[in-house]
Amino acid sequence: MIDKNLIIDGGAAPGIVVSGSGLSRVFQIASRVDAEVRSLVVTGGKTADGAPGEDAEGGGGILNLGTLRLVECVVHGNRTGHGGSGAQVYPPDPAAFAGNGGSGGCILSQGTLILEANSVGANKAGKGGGTCIYCDPGTRPALARPGGTVRAISSRGHLTVRPTARRETHS
Repeated sequence: MIDKNLIIDGGAAPGIVVSGSGLSRVFQIASRVDAEVRSLVVTGGKTADGAPGEDAEGGGGILNLGTLRLVECVVHGNRTGHGGSGAQVYPPDPAAFAGNGGSGGCILSQGTLILEANSVGANKAGKGGGTCIYCDPGTRPALARPGGTVRAISSRGHLTVRPTARRETHS
């Protein structure tokens, strides 16, 4: 959790990899925080699967709730969890339905996100959980809820994308 204003710059040592090792999200930027991440490889992030009936969390690689400037980074190989399974009930009960897969396999931003000269790929959003509606074997198959809505970047806040990085010059 990044909970204070900071800059992480891997430019002096190219190829630095920051990984969630398939066990956790790589970065989470708290609300009211200004963060800048430069020249890193962000990979292996994953959010947990949803509990039964619950949605999985979004932002497999990065969850941004504040202001994040991501510059010249490679963000790949991250994923969100699958939605939780639903209950097996008849007659159908809306409260028993399964959860949705998480959105934003790469990044889920609910704040301000500025992307400059990044490479994003091979990120995945989780699948929805299955729900047995009729629960009588041979009647109907289980129904599944939707998976995550976006494999790469899901922004519910302000998003700026620049194809090249802005260099700050001082006179």
